Amino acid sequence: MTLALGAMILFAACGKEDSTSTTPTDPASDGEKRLEWWEQHFYEKRKDHYEGARDFSRYKFIWENGKVKELEVYDDENQYFGSIEIIYENGKAKEIRGGSTTTTLLYTGDMVTGSISTYRDGYTSSYTYEYNASGEIVRKTRSDGGTTYYTWENGNLVEERYTSGTHTDTYTYTCDSKINPMRQVPIELVFHEFTYLPMEMLSKNSVTGSCESYSYGYTGRDYTYSHTYDGDYTTSWTQEWDDSYEGKYRYYFRYSDGSGMDAPLCRINVEGNVFGDGIYILGDEVILYAYSNSTQRFLHWGDGNTDNPRIFTATGDVTLQPVYEPIEE
Repeated sequence: MTLALGAMILFAACGKEDSTSTTPTDPASDGEKRLEWWEQHFYEKRKDHYEGARDFSRYKFIWENGKVKELEVYDDENQYFGSIEIIYENGKAKEIRGGSTTTTLLYTGDMVTGSISTYRDGYTSSYTYEYNASGEIVRKTRSDGGTTYYTWENGNLVEERYTSGTHTDTYTYTCDSKINPMRQVPIELVFHEFTYLPMEMLSKNSVTGSCESYSYGYTGRDYTYSHTYDGDYTTSWTQEWDDSYEGKYRYYFRYSDGSGMDAPLCRINVEGNVFGDGIYILGDEVILYAYSNSTQRFLHWGDGNTDNPRIFTATGDVTLQPVYEPIEE
């Protein structure tokens, strides 16, 4: 899974029968809380060592006439970063612009049956889509090869199967009964190559528990999903890989009535050739490693601590300085 504007996952779901409508309704019209902000954090842990926050983004939803017109993107200092814009024509989303990519949507009636993404360097990619009688996507085919098949039950995705040549990956999902906060995001974003909306998040309810995967005879749990809630509304959501990768996404949601939550951020600032500094969530494990090289070796940290790697829990902002000694030739 990838991210947009550097790295971004969008996920959408809908608790109503028209979850795949190409004309999103104003959530305020049926008493729902409008989604206002969404924060996203991506972490990774290399197999040998060291976990740290790799990417952080905050998205503000710009509504116009009951539709999401734009997602404004901000960095961890709340500085404007860019935007993803949805262009409507006669009530239908016709074009999505974000970062270096513009995606044009092709319709058959009211359904998007094709998309063409054009990148700044002139490269293009395209997909075609097929639906079941309920309007759920059951097949996605990429022009240069690779087809994904989707199986749905009661509005929730239960199986995703990707095939390319002789290679096949199959994923199975379970959902809870809670409201997915991204149900308010226009489903057209699933067709934007740059934003990349994972199809399992198009389920009516929030994906939860563990995702079982099957590939070349391998069976195992690839992802684990967990949530926190305020009533029926999600306030945070985590997707975490198993030990084969050890990465995770975390999301935090805020609503127009002031409910929801911000991520409790801790900034770990380290000068020098050090792995592991960056933005962490309060309570995360921080692992810092200061690299030596052919001209200098690590001695200790500025506070005298000699642990390398240095492991601690993020409880607030921290600034550290590694101290080195020269290596005599």
